[in-house]
Amino acid sequence: TGTNKYLQVADNPSFQVGDADFTLAFWIYAKGNSTFISKGNAFWTAEDGGFIVRRFETLDFTVGNGTTMATISFAGAILNAWHFIVCGYDATNDRIFMSVDCGTEITAALAGGMGSSNTPFVVGKSLALGEPANGMLDEIGFWKRKLTNAEIDILYNFGLGTTYPMAKWTGHTPLWTGLYAYIPLNEASGNR
Repeated sequence: TGTNKYLQVADNPSFQVGDADFTLAFWIYAKGNSTFISKGNAFWTAEDGGFIVRRFETLDFTVGNGTTMATISFAGAILNAWHFIVCGYDATNDRIFMSVDCGTEITAALAGGMGSSNTPFVVGKSLALGEPANGMLDEIGFWKRKLTNAEIDILYNFGLGTTYPMAKWTGHTPLWTGLYAYIPLNEASGNR
């Protein structure tokens, strides 16, 4: 809610990635700067091989592997409106990626592949700082594979979103293939 609610899942194999593909897809209503989703050190250091989605002037997605890290940033306006974010890691090409509202995909190389953090998976809070996210999150999906552009389009659904159990997925490879977590927060605040 951006006030006092968050989700923390203890470290377990379902949320450990290692040097393999993964995709995070979710809706965000950012009201200011904070950490929104993380599996890694909330202060972010390359020694902690995980990932973090946060806003500090720009919307940033950072991935580390214990030696190096890479960050990509979306500098467009995202405050006070719902936006659909897709980000993740492409192991075949050793790169991270992010797109906002099915726009142009931003990428960055991650030399040495991705690490596997043993920290909790946290939604809506900075693990290290203890502060709640300044905004709202909804329909969070975590896949251990890279989604196709067609699958991302279905999830975005012209800005309306597609919610679980995702009836519009018929006729496509089931999008729940490789889906390890789906968190439908049913957030009704704002207009989405």
